Amino acid sequence: MEVDPGPSSGLGDQSELLSLVSQLLDDTTSHTIIQTYRADLPELLHHTAQFVLRPGGQQHEVDRFLVLCGKLVRFNRNLVQHLETWLGQVTPPWAGGETEPSMKRCRLETSLDTELMASCYWLLSHCSRLQSIWSWAEIFPLLTSSEMEMRFIVIEILRLLFTLSETRVGQLRSQFLAGVSWSAWVLKYHIKDMVTISMLAQDTTQQHMEQEKTKVVTLEHVSLAKVGPSITNTQTLVEVNSTKENLMAVGSAVSVGQPVLLVGEVGVGKTSLVMEWGARTGREVLSLQVSDNTDARLLVGLYRCTDLPGQFVWEEGLLTRAVRGGAWLLIEDIDRAPQEVVAILTPLVQEGILTVPSLGGQIRAAPGFQLFLTQREQVGSVREELARTMIITSLRQEEIKTMIRTMFTKLEGHHNQQPHQAAVGRDSLPGCCGYFLQVYP
Repeated sequence: MEVDPGPSSGLGDQSELLSLVSQLLDDTTSHTIIQTYRADLPELLHHTAQFVLRPGGQQHEVDRFLVLCGKLVRFNRNLVQHLETWLGQVTPPWAGGETEPSMKRCRLETSLDTELMASCYWLLSHCSRLQSIWSWAEIFPLLTSSEMEMRFIVIEILRLLFTLSETRVGQLRSQFLAGVSWSAWVLKYHIKDMVTISMLAQDTTQQHMEQEKTKVVTLEHVSLAKVGPSITNTQTLVEVNSTKENLMAVGSAVSVGQPVLLVGEVGVGKTSLVMEWGARTGREVLSLQVSDNTDARLLVGLYRCTDLPGQFVWEEGLLTRAVRGGAWLLIEDIDRAPQEVVAILTPLVQEGILTVPSLGGQIRAAPGFQLFLTQREQVGSVREELARTMIITSLRQEEIKTMIRTMFTKLEGHHNQQPHQAAVGRDSLPGCCGYFLQVYP
């Protein structure tokens, strides 16, 4: 298919980008682009989504985009975080648009391609937040589709949505696939598909886009989506080896939606690592310091009285606000928090659900939500299975010297002084750094 570089496409007049987007959306060439532009896939994905969701876009382009997304999440799960926000703006294929009632469209079986439905199955299996982002009620009429493979896929989707047991899945197959041999479809979607996707990972000569990346921020192989311009124009961290390794480890966890637990002594830079990624991606990081006196209700929220007698208003806690808004939340010193705070975080980490008793229900984390925890001791209140644990150690002496020389380029005067002379100005930061370089050359 050819991409029309119209004024509303959002791609400007950049011919290389237009060509790559066109080839990504074309099923006959998408494999080649995925194989040869691996490092640029996150950036390309955002531009492709921006194109297909432009005002006046065509439905067949959205359908091809969903098929592409179903392929990419199986190829690289790190791409899920780049997809979630865009998928929230896509109407699922079984739902109708403004010109076609949703239930009517569900009955028009020819409009629902099995490849498209299979892609929705793969997306759901790799992106659990789609359970709340999309409405799935309208897939039930498809259980009576004349296409038996469509019925099989719908049953697999229901397996994921309702965590059905094998016994229950077998009952559905007996009811809706009676007299049909469905073993070939089991092989197709659970075995053969793995072989097809593995072929994308074969070694291939790599190419790179000439265009500067504007949708993602990259550090080596780690790419995170930008939600706005970088908050700072200069790096707040000097990327010595250990700092860069720690940044990459944190970024890798965020790219797959894992909570991060940073463990280390006071002053080793646990908070700075999170704030640096927040600055680079243009995100505000909400921060909360907890202690053994922290009331769990303050995290979730509570009703407060107003100036009018007998009137109360609900006030969200910082945790609820972050979950609803898809924000980044940093909770510091979690090892000092009471057990009731950890109990609230456990289902949020495991299932992406925050229980709010005062509201009588549950809140599923919005796309983009990310939880960071810090603690000082290696043995704390947070079990390792609840978060990816990273041990942050102090910088080595050589790294400290490199950092000082990078941040304070005008220290030569302090450095050339005798130790007792440099010590005179140690109360100032440059004086302290110059004294350090003199004593530890």
